[in-house]
Amino acid sequence: SADSGKITPEHLALPQARQGTTTATGGRHLELVRNPMDPNTAPEFENYTSLKKQWSESFEREYLTTALARHGGNVSAAAREAKLDRSNFLRLLRKYTLKAQTFRKAA
Repeated sequence: SADSGKITPEHLALPQARQGTTTATGGRHLELVRNPMDPNTAPEFENYTSLKKQWSESFEREYLTTALARHGGNVSAAAREAKLDRSNFLRLLRKYTLKAQTFRKAA
């Protein structure tokens, strides 16, 4: 559920990524190897470095967004939960142009 606080495969889905088959748990995974018989797949193979970077960035953005939402935009509380220094948490927010105030509830 959305309230469980767990990051599921759906949280890590990349909008520009090719999707693979559905797993037994209902999650989806990236299709790493192109099927030459499938006309819908891109002709290039995703190399390790680029794929890792895409997944890493997707994970970071989703994690930060979820943490800020859970703590109503409170950076200190979200950073504590993530076990990151507040300054590192803020650096990651800047990297993804995320603003804590976006997650604060109107009083």
